[in-house]
Amino acid sequence: MDPKVLKMMQGASGASDGKWEILAFTSKPKKAQTFSSYTDWSTGYEDELWWTGNATSPLEGGSWNTAAYPCDRFGRIGRGEFQTHTESNSGADTRTAAMDGDGFYSAAYNKTGLTKIALVGADASGNSFDNLGNATTLDLTDPTNSTHHLVYDLVGTSGNTDDADAGTGTYTLISLLQTLSAYNRNNTNWASQGTNNAHNLLFNGPNCRNFTSGGGAKTEAGYSGILSSAAGQMRNISTLADPTRSTIDTTHYPRFFCFWGINLDSDHDTQVCCAYGSGSSSGYNAIGRADNMGSLATQSVALKKDNWRGAGPLWSFWSLWGNDWHSDSQKQNISGASNQTGSSASTSDYAGSNMTISGTAYTFSNQSWPGTATPDAGVAQDPTAHMTKAVYLLGFS
Repeated sequence: MDPKVLKMMQGASGASDGKWEILAFTSKPKKAQTFSSYTDWSTGYEDELWWTGNATSPLEGGSWNTAAYPCDRFGRIGRGEFQTHTESNSGADTRTAAMDGDGFYSAAYNKTGLTKIALVGADASGNSFDNLGNATTLDLTDPTNSTHHLVYDLVGTSGNTDDADAGTGTYTLISLLQTLSAYNRNNTNWASQGTNNAHNLLFNGPNCRNFTSGGGAKTEAGYSGILSSAAGQMRNISTLADPTRSTIDTTHYPRFFCFWGINLDSDHDTQVCCAYGSGSSSGYNAIGRADNMGSLATQSVALKKDNWRGAGPLWSFWSLWGNDWHSDSQKQNISGASNQTGSSASTSDYAGSNMTISGTAYTFSNQSWPGTATPDAGVAQDPTAHMTKAVYLLGFS
């Protein structure tokens, strides 16, 4: 399809209710990877040259430069300024339609009342593509028409789409994440505190407007949305037979979506805006859930164990952000513990991964950068044939 025609079809993001709108677009996977037997993924966001242009300015509180820095287009996620950044800071006010580039889009800051979420595969420019030489469709007005898509119906705290509290309510995507981030900053540490501390009990079970967790002795699984339609190259890494980053589930699609999930295990992990699950085409393989238990019954197995993090979070296809959740829910927060900038703030305010940028070491409060999950080098299936590297995140209300 001609890009100009496609752009006209998709229209402006953040307009009226009752339509699909673009929330974000990732043009790369989480990390570059050299595969042993398949075509390499040559670029990824977890790279100082890509993420900050090897410049320290965005980490030292410098002026926002969305033309130069992907980290700015994603609101400096994983650093303190994410907490208070605005649509103008990230340049999202200039990204309103298909092929306006990677980063957050205007609707992420303005669209409330989300009832559905979709992920749609594209090429790096945001246009339609297919790695197998077939004709493809990219329809952001109705994702179910797209060749590569996942669509999730959002639920409420009873796990049903018709719950009174189903969907995001008055929250936009960004206001929701900033609200939950503020909770982590302002409350005592609740990372890796077992399954029975006050926070984990409070956030146990499905939720679109709060954290969602499950695992161990918890009585409910964690998720925000349930898969209603899927097609194409949107598969997650890991299978029941081989629960590692060295395999791709080519049979099932990721059955769940969460806005902010906490996987409870002896060592907790966390993901934001994550498509995950699988292992079954009909079971509730949500956070901490290992089989189909019908209604929300007691869980006995933490499915993702201590690997729902990094460039290849197990059982996941795509996420916006993730981190270990094993020591400090303030530092391991999506915006760290405070708005402090500079490298000296790293040890006191951030915990996650390090990057050396222009000779200076910086800590980011993330182990999972935005984008498609990256399999291990020796993966058994061809990642390019089963996973789209560039993805639109869409919301419907």
